[in-house]
Amino acid sequence: MDPINIPWLSFQGLSNSNINLNFPTLIIKAEKLYIGSKTLPEWQDPEFKNEVKTLIYDDVGHPDILDNTWANIAKNIGLWEMANGKKMNYSDWKYNMKSEIPNLRKTYRKNIAKKIVNF
Repeated sequence: MDPINIPWLSFQGLSNSNINLNFPTLIIKAEKLYIGSKTLPEWQDPEFKNEVKTLIYDDVGHPDILDNTWANIAKNIGLWEMANGKKMNYSDWKYNMKSEIPNLRKTYRKNIAKKIVNF
């Protein structure tokens, strides 16, 4: 999930790793780690060779897989973008942070678990 690479340092600068896979591999990515204002630098995104299937889950970030305590700590630190509640008109607004985001994460975790087991 969200593979992150420790870059190689050379005279050309930082570069990512090329990883040769020996077995079919499923890579699951959280959309907001790759698309948004706080994305994974290209040199930290490893390249995989051979049989690889990649799934991207929309509207979640890298720490959203964590339990809610750690995910909330990560959200407060602000290093990555994460799941957000739906935007609504001011006249329809209600505070539902304690239920909406944990439910989004719970659904994400269940979907990930199903994909892994089925793979």
